[in-house]
Amino acid sequence: MDHASFSKSFRRLYDHVVDRDNRICDLPVIADTTAIEAAVNAMPEQLPETGMPLDDVTTHLLEAICPGLAPAQAGPRYFGFVTGGVTPASFLADVLVSSYDPNVQVHLPRDSVATMVEARALSFVLGLLRLPRDRFLGRTFTTGATAANLLGLCVGREAVVSQILSGWSVAADGFPPIDRQLFGGVKILHADAHASIGKAAAIVGIGRRSGCHNVSANEGGAAFNLDKLAQELIDAQANRVGCIVVASCGEVNTGESTPQLPAVRSLCDKYSAWLHIDAAFGAFAASSEDLCLADSITTDAHKWLNVPYDCGIFFTRSAEALQTVFSPALGDSKPAYLSSGSESSIPSPLTVGIENSRRFRALPVYASLLSLGRSGYQEVFTRNISFARRVAKWINESAFYELLNAQSEDSVAMNIVLFAASERAPTHFQSAAALTAAINASRRVYVTASVWRGRSAVRLAVSNWRTGMRYEATGGTMESDLDFVAVTEVLSAVMLQETKQTD
Repeated sequence: MDHASFSKSFRRLYDHVVDRDNRICDLPVIADTTAIEAAVNAMPEQLPETGMPLDDVTTHLLEAICPGLAPAQAGPRYFGFVTGGVTPASFLADVLVSSYDPNVQVHLPRDSVATMVEARALSFVLGLLRLPRDRFLGRTFTTGATAANLLGLCVGREAVVSQILSGWSVAADGFPPIDRQLFGGVKILHADAHASIGKAAAIVGIGRRSGCHNVSANEGGAAFNLDKLAQELIDAQANRVGCIVVASCGEVNTGESTPQLPAVRSLCDKYSAWLHIDAAFGAFAASSEDLCLADSITTDAHKWLNVPYDCGIFFTRSAEALQTVFSPALGDSKPAYLSSGSESSIPSPLTVGIENSRRFRALPVYASLLSLGRSGYQEVFTRNISFARRVAKWINESAFYELLNAQSEDSVAMNIVLFAASERAPTHFQSAAALTAAINASRRVYVTASVWRGRSAVRLAVSNWRTGMRYEATGGTMESDLDFVAVTEVLSAVMLQETKQTD
């Protein structure tokens, strides 16, 4: 490959990216099925024996593959899952990451500034969350909230077992033998935790079935039944069982947060339990006083911070336990080539996380935080929550929809709107799968189906930095918000079209 060929192809990509960015607010949210089929058919079934010229590969990507991708998944009307977009600064930084391609694994301060940028970016995030830097000294970037929750359970497991059996390290020696007099195991107590907690429990050996106990209040949700939690902790202490309590800031279906965190913290202190807070997206709208009660915290940068996939963040008060678990070693031998060769306040990233090799995820976060600052991000969070509440109000007033996660009248807790078809809606829309399919078929907005308290539901999550911006830019009437108009027009059209067909 010659430089001229690369430059030509890069300019073509640049033109494509800039053109798409200019139109992203009006592009279809998901791909057309015909384009997806064409992209699949365009892919060679076997690896070519002889490589293609770069210009031909670029043409293949732009003209065959890209049309089959979701055109505006990173745009303002993609409300599926909890998905952020990509801020301009984080996009530019991500291009630089691919260009420089640093493997951020070992802190080598005489070779590269990469680990120092990472340390500063993590410090910036703590500042955005208004958390004390000297309290959460264990910190790292991960692939996402699932990996960060895995870190939380690993460190919590290490801490609670060492309290029951002084000096025992699960990381070094595995779980102790179950002995009623000495050690009864480890369990997780949660209030409707995210499914990733179950996945993490399976990986760390606690078990998603026998090791996870739901002690939520009432019919479920982020609130604990405190009496039941206390009894679980009392029984665990009596049977020498270590406990990790998992609370939520931003439950994925409703946006709710655990409301009794001070009481939960007190119980954890009384019975020597580890408190992990899963705040994948809710951290950025949570009370810093509540977050500060945690022993460990999970959050995502590729959700509400709107940086490219994949990027999660993990914080813990126990930097020592984090390094005990994740320092690379076989037996007592640590690979010399993975050592930074000097003492430093910045740990090598491979000693505080799963991966020994990793992408420079910190740079897009660092750039985006510099670009928007605290006030810029606060404006995004506030605008997204306001948008969600306007949609919730509209749904609550609609004859064909029912708002399921109302906190007070027509308001929702955060940026999640959970709804279902009302009794007046066409019968088959009582299935969230059918209603979701009809909404998404518009390709103007995208939502996801869910189940809440046994009921089929639709979830609309607002977490893109662009959502509602045109409302702000065009004078302040609700009708001028083109994203809001798109949502309400699609929701209305789905019901009206189906009603007419029924009639």
